[in-house]
Amino acid sequence: MSAPNDRTADNALVPPQLACKCCGGPASLVGEVDFNKNCVDPDGTSTNRAGVPIPYHRCANCGFLFTARFDNFSRQDFATHIYNAQYALVDPDYAERRPVANASLVTRLFGEFSRDLSVLDYGGGNGRLERELRGNGFAEVRTYDPFVSEASRRPDRGFNLVLAFEVAEHTHRPLETFKDMTSFLLPDGLLFFSTLIQSEQTQAEGVRWWYVAPRNGHVSLYTADALAVIGRHIQFNFASANQNMHTMFRQLPRFARKLFGEPA
Repeated sequence: MSAPNDRTADNALVPPQLACKCCGGPASLVGEVDFNKNCVDPDGTSTNRAGVPIPYHRCANCGFLFTARFDNFSRQDFATHIYNAQYALVDPDYAERRPVANASLVTRLFGEFSRDLSVLDYGGGNGRLERELRGNGFAEVRTYDPFVSEASRRPDRGFNLVLAFEVAEHTHRPLETFKDMTSFLLPDGLLFFSTLIQSEQTQAEGVRWWYVAPRNGHVSLYTADALAVIGRHIQFNFASANQNMHTMFRQLPRFARKLFGEPA
């Protein structure tokens, strides 16, 4: 596996404290992991070490856990060092299993309105989720992913439902990314996204948490407080359906009320 280039490997320049990317509070250095730490092998028992330390900081106010090591990466840097030909080894569910499962979830939650909803899969990769949703009866679905050439054309319209599965933890600019995702929403639209938020147990684990995985591109790890801060910053309400599935909206649309146990 590839490692980051030299400008990301100079750990001597790591400051003990940074400003939180979500709330601006003080974020202290809590530890570092090898670049090759990944979700498939979080303990590093079967993955060779890259020898490149990746430091993570945690905000004292909102709990946001992040690394700034990739802040100067270009899109090409990410494609070369993270989203390369070996990426499937550390995320084997990316191409098939996850989008198929996500399509089933979206259909269960919103399928009643499938003929009326316009849907954007933000960061949708190979477009498999789009194809599954179309097969499940959704009439209008589009994929947007700047890292995939065939899906890189930016939409010029709004959507009722924006999906962003496994996107939030990959961005090193969370405020910008959430602002961008919600920019595609119609006034009564819903952002439905996944990212595993921290619990008391995982906060105690620190950088040993399996989700702290730079080789997977997991550079931003949230708490519910951090996501609520982002929502307020971009003037959206934030609510979680569970530990992994979350929403942002101006006003909860009728098609989404099933998410929180209300009749649709």
